[in-house]
Amino acid sequence: MFSSRVTRRIALASSVLAAAVLGACSSSDSGSITDLDVTPALGIVYGAPVSVYNASGALLGTGTTAAKTSSSAGKARVSLSGYAPGTPVIIKVSIVPGVIYFNEGTNAEVTAPAGTSTSLLSFAPSVTSGGSVGVSSLSNMAAKLAGIDASALTGSALSTPLTATAIYTAVAKTNLFVGLPANTNLLAAPVPATLANPLPTDTYGRLLAKIVPAAGDALAQATSLAATVLTTGVAASNVSAINTINAALTSNASSIGLTIAAPITSPTATQLSTAVTAVTSTIAAGTKPTGSTGSTGSTGGTNGSL
Repeated sequence: MFSSRVTRRIALASSVLAAAVLGACSSSDSGSITDLDVTPALGIVYGAPVSVYNASGALLGTGTTAAKTSSSAGKARVSLSGYAPGTPVIIKVSIVPGVIYFNEGTNAEVTAPAGTSTSLLSFAPSVTSGGSVGVSSLSNMAAKLAGIDASALTGSALSTPLTATAIYTAVAKTNLFVGLPANTNLLAAPVPATLANPLPTDTYGRLLAKIVPAAGDALAQATSLAATVLTTGVAASNVSAINTINAALTSNASSIGLTIAAPITSPTATQLSTAVTAVTSTIAAGTKPTGSTGSTGSTGGTNGSL
Protein backbone atom coordinates (compact mmCIF):
# COMPACT_ATOMS: atom_id res chain seq x y z
CA MET A 1 0.00 0.00 0.00
CA PHE A 2 2.82 2.35 0.94
CA SER A 3 4.58 1.57 -2.33
CA SER A 4 1.37 2.21 -4.22
CA ARG A 5 0.90 5.62 -2.58
CA VAL A 6 4.50 6.59 -3.39
CA THR A 7 4.04 5.51 -6.99
CA ARG A 8 0.87 7.58 -7.31
CA ARG A 9 2.58 10.63 -5.78
CA ILE A 10 5.53 10.30 -8.15
CA ALA A 11 3.15 10.00 -11.09
CA LEU A 12 1.22 13.06 -9.92
CA ALA A 13 4.39 15.09 -9.44
CA SER A 14 5.59 14.10 -12.90
CA SER A 15 2.29 15.19 -14.42
CA VAL A 16 2.45 18.56 -12.66
CA LEU A 17 6.04 19.09 -13.76
CA ALA A 18 5.20 18.17 -17.35
CA ALA A 19 2.27 20.58 -17.36
CA ALA A 20 4.47 23.33 -15.98
CA VAL A 21 7.11 22.71 -18.66
CA LEU A 22 4.51 22.66 -21.42
CA GLY A 23 2.94 25.84 -20.06
CA ALA A 24 6.30 27.55 -19.97
CA CYS A 25 7.10 26.49 -23.51
CA SER A 26 3.70 27.60 -24.74
CA SER A 27 4.06 30.98 -23.06
CA SER A 28 7.54 31.46 -24.45
CA ASP A 29 6.49 30.48 -27.98
CA SER A 30 3.44 32.72 -28.02
CA GLY A 31 5.47 35.60 -26.63
CA SER A 32 7.93 35.39 -29.54
CA ILE A 33 5.27 35.98 -32.19
CA THR A 34 3.68 39.38 -32.75
CA ASP A 35 0.90 39.78 -35.31
CA LEU A 36 0.96 43.16 -37.06
CA ASP A 37 -1.71 44.47 -39.45
CA VAL A 38 -0.26 46.54 -42.30
CA THR A 39 -2.45 48.83 -44.44
CA PRO A 40 -0.83 50.52 -47.43
CA ALA A 41 -2.69 53.33 -49.16
CA LEU A 42 -2.13 54.74 -52.59
CA GLY A 43 -5.49 54.19 -52.45
CA ILE A 44 -6.11 50.64 -51.58
CA VAL A 45 -3.48 48.12 -52.66
CA TYR A 46 -4.28 44.49 -53.51
CA GLY A 47 -1.76 41.65 -53.69
CA ALA A 48 1.33 43.56 -52.64
CA PRO A 49 4.20 41.79 -50.87
CA VAL A 50 4.87 43.15 -47.37
CA SER A 51 8.08 42.70 -45.41
CA VAL A 52 8.69 43.76 -41.82
CA TYR A 53 12.20 44.22 -40.42
CA ASN A 54 13.63 44.96 -37.01
CA ALA A 55 15.56 48.15 -36.23
CA SER A 56 18.78 46.62 -37.52
CA GLY A 57 17.30 45.45 -40.82
CA ALA A 58 16.79 41.76 -40.02
CA LEU A 59 13.64 40.27 -41.54
CA LEU A 60 10.94 39.48 -38.98
CA GLY A 61 8.11 38.35 -41.25
CA THR A 62 6.35 38.68 -44.60
CA GLY A 63 2.80 38.83 -45.89
CA THR A 64 0.66 39.96 -48.82
CA THR A 65 -2.17 42.49 -48.88
CA ALA A 66 -5.47 40.68 -49.35
CA ALA A 67 -7.36 40.57 -52.62
CA LYS A 68 -10.36 42.72 -53.44
CA THR A 69 -12.77 39.88 -52.71
CA SER A 70 -11.40 39.30 -49.20
CA SER A 71 -13.01 40.62 -46.03
CA SER A 72 -9.52 42.00 -45.22
CA ALA A 73 -9.06 43.54 -48.68
CA GLY A 74 -5.98 45.71 -48.90
CA LYS A 75 -4.55 44.62 -45.55
CA ALA A 76 -1.78 42.20 -44.66
CA ARG A 77 -1.39 40.44 -41.33
CA VAL A 78 2.28 39.73 -40.76
CA SER A 79 3.51 37.43 -38.00
CA LEU A 80 6.76 38.75 -36.60
CA SER A 81 9.06 36.02 -35.34
CA GLY A 82 11.66 37.03 -32.80
CA TYR A 83 10.42 40.59 -32.34
CA ALA A 84 11.90 42.26 -29.26
CA PRO A 85 9.04 44.12 -27.52
CA GLY A 86 9.43 47.87 -27.32
CA THR A 87 11.79 48.16 -30.29
CA PRO A 88 11.25 49.83 -33.69
CA VAL A 89 10.17 48.02 -36.85
CA ILE A 90 10.49 48.95 -40.52
CA ILE A 91 7.76 48.07 -43.01
CA LYS A 92 8.29 47.74 -46.77
CA VAL A 93 5.45 47.31 -49.27
CA SER A 94 6.59 46.29 -52.74
CA ILE A 95 4.68 47.40 -55.83
CA VAL A 96 5.59 44.79 -58.42
CA PRO A 97 3.98 43.52 -61.64
CA GLY A 98 0.44 42.28 -61.01
CA VAL A 99 -0.19 44.35 -57.89
CA ILE A 100 -3.43 46.33 -58.18
CA TYR A 101 -3.89 49.75 -56.61
CA PHE A 102 -6.59 52.38 -56.74
CA ASN A 103 -5.12 55.46 -58.39
CA GLU A 104 -6.63 58.43 -56.58
CA GLY A 105 -5.58 60.84 -59.31
CA THR A 106 -7.71 59.19 -62.01
CA ASN A 107 -10.25 57.35 -59.84
CA ALA A 108 -9.34 54.08 -61.51
CA GLU A 109 -7.78 50.77 -60.53
CA VAL A 110 -4.33 50.20 -61.98
CA THR A 111 -2.52 46.90 -62.43
CA ALA A 112 1.23 47.43 -62.11
CA PRO A 113 2.76 46.49 -65.47
CA ALA A 114 5.83 44.40 -66.20
CA GLY A 115 8.99 46.07 -65.03
CA THR A 116 7.40 47.85 -62.07
CA SER A 117 9.62 47.71 -59.01
CA THR A 118 8.85 50.33 -56.37
CA SER A 119 8.86 50.18 -52.60
CA LEU A 120 6.92 52.22 -50.06
CA LEU A 121 8.23 52.40 -46.51
CA SER A 122 6.89 53.04 -43.05
CA PHE A 123 8.02 52.33 -39.51
CA ALA A 124 6.90 52.34 -35.90
CA PRO A 125 8.82 52.97 -32.66
CA SER A 126 7.27 49.77 -31.25
CA VAL A 127 4.36 47.45 -31.93
CA THR A 128 2.09 45.17 -29.94
CA SER A 129 0.39 42.01 -31.14
CA GLY A 130 -2.82 42.88 -32.95
CA GLY A 131 -1.63 46.44 -33.59
CA SER A 132 -1.70 48.21 -36.93
CA VAL A 133 0.47 50.51 -39.00
CA GLY A 134 -0.07 52.40 -42.24
CA VAL A 135 2.19 52.75 -45.25
CA SER A 136 1.67 55.82 -47.43
CA SER A 137 3.38 58.43 -49.54
CA LEU A 138 3.85 60.50 -46.37
CA SER A 139 5.27 57.65 -44.26
CA ASN A 140 7.58 56.90 -47.20
CA MET A 141 8.76 60.51 -47.12
CA ALA A 142 9.36 60.29 -43.38
CA ALA A 143 11.32 57.06 -43.81
CA LYS A 144 13.70 58.77 -46.20
CA LEU A 145 14.17 61.62 -43.72
CA ALA A 146 15.07 58.98 -41.12
CA GLY A 147 17.77 57.67 -43.46
CA ILE A 148 16.11 54.40 -44.46
CA ASP A 149 16.94 53.15 -47.94
CA ALA A 150 14.59 50.46 -49.27
CA SER A 151 17.39 48.92 -51.34
CA ALA A 152 19.40 48.37 -48.14
CA LEU A 153 16.62 46.23 -46.62
CA THR A 154 17.99 42.90 -47.76
CA GLY A 155 17.86 41.07 -44.44
CA SER A 156 21.42 42.04 -43.53
CA ALA A 157 22.36 44.57 -40.88
CA LEU A 158 21.77 48.26 -41.57
CA SER A 159 24.77 50.51 -41.16
CA THR A 160 22.81 52.58 -38.63
CA PRO A 161 20.00 50.87 -36.66
CA LEU A 162 16.71 52.77 -36.55
CA THR A 163 15.77 54.46 -33.26
CA ALA A 164 12.45 55.68 -31.89
CA THR A 165 13.90 59.20 -31.70
CA ALA A 166 14.69 59.12 -35.42
CA ILE A 167 11.11 58.06 -36.16
CA TYR A 168 9.51 60.82 -34.10
CA THR A 169 11.84 63.42 -35.59
CA ALA A 170 11.22 62.29 -39.18
CA VAL A 171 7.43 62.35 -38.78
CA ALA A 172 7.60 65.78 -37.13
CA LYS A 173 9.69 67.11 -40.02
CA THR A 174 7.29 65.69 -42.59
CA ASN A 175 4.35 67.38 -40.88
CA LEU A 176 6.18 70.72 -40.83
CA PHE A 177 7.40 70.41 -44.41
CA VAL A 178 3.96 69.87 -45.94
CA GLY A 179 2.00 72.05 -43.49
CA LEU A 180 0.10 69.40 -41.54
CA PRO A 181 -0.90 69.88 -37.88
CA ALA A 182 2.17 69.23 -35.75
CA ASN A 183 0.82 66.11 -34.05
CA THR A 184 -0.54 64.35 -37.16
CA ASN A 185 0.27 60.65 -36.82
CA LEU A 186 1.41 59.63 -40.30
CA LEU A 187 2.00 56.05 -39.12
CA ALA A 188 -1.65 55.34 -38.31
CA ALA A 189 -3.48 52.85 -40.54
CA PRO A 190 -5.67 54.84 -42.93
CA VAL A 191 -8.93 53.77 -44.53
CA PRO A 192 -7.74 53.80 -48.16
CA ALA A 193 -9.76 55.23 -51.00
CA THR A 194 -11.32 52.58 -53.26
CA LEU A 195 -13.16 52.50 -56.56
CA ALA A 196 -16.43 52.20 -54.64
CA ASN A 197 -15.43 54.82 -52.04
CA PRO A 198 -12.99 57.31 -53.61
CA LEU A 199 -13.25 59.79 -50.71
CA PRO A 200 -13.33 57.91 -47.39
CA THR A 201 -14.88 59.42 -44.27
CA ASP A 202 -11.54 58.67 -42.61
CA THR A 203 -9.53 61.91 -42.37
CA TYR A 204 -6.19 60.28 -43.13
CA GLY A 205 -7.70 58.46 -46.10
CA ARG A 206 -9.05 61.76 -47.46
CA LEU A 207 -5.69 63.45 -46.91
CA LEU A 208 -3.91 60.80 -48.97
CA ALA A 209 -6.57 60.92 -51.68
CA LYS A 210 -6.36 64.69 -52.05
CA ILE A 211 -2.58 64.92 -52.04
CA VAL A 212 -2.55 63.26 -55.48
CA PRO A 213 -2.98 65.75 -58.34
CA ALA A 214 -5.98 65.33 -60.64
CA ALA A 215 -5.12 63.00 -63.54
CA GLY A 216 -1.90 62.15 -61.73
CA ASP A 217 -0.62 58.78 -60.56
CA ALA A 218 -0.64 57.93 -56.87
CA LEU A 219 2.46 55.73 -57.12
CA ALA A 220 4.40 58.38 -59.00
CA GLN A 221 3.27 60.92 -56.41
CA ALA A 222 4.57 58.76 -53.56
CA THR A 223 7.93 58.49 -55.29
CA SER A 224 8.11 62.22 -56.02
CA LEU A 225 7.25 63.13 -52.42
CA ALA A 226 10.22 61.13 -51.14
CA ALA A 227 12.41 62.70 -53.81
CA THR A 228 11.71 66.18 -52.43
CA VAL A 229 13.68 65.51 -49.25
CA LEU A 230 17.18 64.53 -48.20
CA THR A 231 18.02 62.92 -44.88
CA THR A 232 19.01 66.41 -43.76
CA GLY A 233 15.75 68.07 -44.85
CA VAL A 234 14.23 69.64 -47.96
CA ALA A 235 16.64 69.97 -50.85
CA ALA A 236 16.92 73.62 -51.86
CA SER A 237 15.99 72.74 -55.41
CA ASN A 238 12.80 71.06 -54.22
CA VAL A 239 11.26 73.82 -52.08
CA SER A 240 9.01 74.77 -55.00
CA ALA A 241 7.81 71.16 -55.22
CA ILE A 242 6.97 71.21 -51.50
CA ASN A 243 5.06 74.46 -52.02
CA THR A 244 3.06 72.82 -54.80
CA ILE A 245 2.16 69.91 -52.55
CA ASN A 246 1.17 72.31 -49.78
CA ALA A 247 -0.99 74.30 -52.22
CA ALA A 248 -2.82 71.12 -53.23
CA LEU A 249 -3.53 70.32 -49.57
CA THR A 250 -4.59 73.90 -48.82
CA SER A 251 -7.05 73.99 -51.71
CA ASN A 252 -8.59 70.73 -50.49
CA ALA A 253 -8.45 71.52 -46.76
CA SER A 254 -12.23 71.66 -46.35
CA SER A 255 -12.82 68.28 -47.97
CA ILE A 256 -9.91 66.74 -46.06
CA GLY A 257 -11.07 68.18 -42.75
CA LEU A 258 -7.68 69.47 -41.58
CA THR A 259 -6.22 72.93 -41.12
CA ILE A 260 -3.23 73.22 -43.44
CA ALA A 261 -0.49 75.70 -42.50
CA ALA A 262 2.28 77.18 -44.61
CA PRO A 263 5.17 74.75 -45.11
CA ILE A 264 8.17 75.13 -42.83
CA THR A 265 11.05 73.67 -44.81
CA SER A 266 13.78 75.01 -42.50
CA PRO A 267 12.36 74.68 -38.98
CA THR A 268 14.17 76.25 -36.07
CA ALA A 269 15.34 74.04 -33.23
CA THR A 270 12.39 75.23 -31.14
CA GLN A 271 9.84 74.56 -33.91
CA LEU A 272 11.21 71.08 -34.46
CA SER A 273 11.37 70.28 -30.75
CA THR A 274 7.76 71.39 -30.27
CA ALA A 275 6.64 69.31 -33.26
CA VAL A 276 8.52 66.24 -32.02
CA THR A 277 6.89 66.52 -28.59
CA ALA A 278 3.44 66.82 -30.17
CA VAL A 279 3.76 63.88 -32.51
CA THR A 280 5.49 61.63 -29.98
CA SER A 281 2.43 61.59 -27.77
CA THR A 282 0.01 60.86 -30.62
CA ILE A 283 2.14 58.07 -32.07
CA ALA A 284 2.62 56.53 -28.63
CA ALA A 285 -1.15 56.62 -28.06
CA GLY A 286 -1.95 55.33 -31.55
CA THR A 287 -3.91 58.51 -32.22
CA LYS A 288 -5.32 58.84 -35.70
CA PRO A 289 -6.03 62.11 -37.58
CA THR A 290 -9.71 63.05 -37.27
CA GLY A 291 -9.85 66.76 -38.05
CA SER A 292 -11.06 67.60 -34.55
CA THR A 293 -9.12 70.13 -32.51
CA GLY A 294 -7.46 68.94 -29.32
CA SER A 295 -5.66 70.73 -26.51
CA THR A 296 -2.57 71.16 -28.68
CA GLY A 297 -4.55 72.86 -31.41
CA SER A 298 -3.98 69.92 -33.74
CA THR A 299 -5.85 66.80 -34.65
CA GLY A 300 -6.90 64.09 -32.26
CA GLY A 301 -8.80 60.81 -32.15
CA THR A 302 -7.94 57.22 -31.43
CA ASN A 303 -7.34 54.26 -33.68
CA GLY A 304 -5.84 51.67 -31.35
CA SER A 305 -2.17 51.39 -30.57
CA LEU A 306 0.55 50.91 -33.13
